[in-house]
Amino acid sequence: MREVEPREAPSEPFPWASATIVAVCVLLHALKFYTLEHWPPKDGAGFVAITLRFGALYGPSVHDGEWWRMITYAFAHGSRLHLLMNMLAVWGLGIPLERRIGTLKYLQLSLVVCLGSAALVLLVPGRGGPTPTVGLSGVILGWAGAFLFLLGRAQVRQLGRLLLLNALISLIPGISWQGHLGGFLFGLPCGLILRRDPASFSARAPVLAAVAGAIAIFAVYR
Repeated sequence: MREVEPREAPSEPFPWASATIVAVCVLLHALKFYTLEHWPPKDGAGFVAITLRFGALYGPSVHDGEWWRMITYAFAHGSRLHLLMNMLAVWGLGIPLERRIGTLKYLQLSLVVCLGSAALVLLVPGRGGPTPTVGLSGVILGWAGAFLFLLGRAQVRQLGRLLLLNALISLIPGISWQGHLGGFLFGLPCGLILRRDPASFSARAPVLAAVAGAIAIFAVYR
């Protein structure tokens, strides 16, 4: 008789995209914190100016040609608690999604929902007018929207409860419900494509990104 050595379980691929997102968010927040510590703003306008300097989404700035803010806002965060909560969401939701669909599709999905989140923020400003918006939450909600089509029933119910909790949080003053909803709505068609025809996702993702861009253009120049 021969002894059969147990085979080692194949190691999961390293989530390079998620790790990069976390690294950029943490680095950017550290630089912002350093700036606030060494050059503290004298008033609220000064704080807003620093927030804008670190990539916040702001309609008037986008109107002036700073379209890159539709991406950079996702890497900026308002507080250390805000940063911590979103980085935990990357760990619990982003990494499993990246490993499930692959890094390339994950990056494409993240870009689509990032633009979709920004587009709705620009389209539906708050009652007081446009305000600087920061945070990865819209992207995270986009991941959740896509994940709804990729999970089993029990997991969908669990994720649904988390989405309901997030919907309630979105009603708190100062939270961008527009960003949350925009990311989630653009995540849904991404998840549907990834479930029904994943091979075509790379070709269809630019179309969804273009739709988000068109909404943003309309919102900024209407």
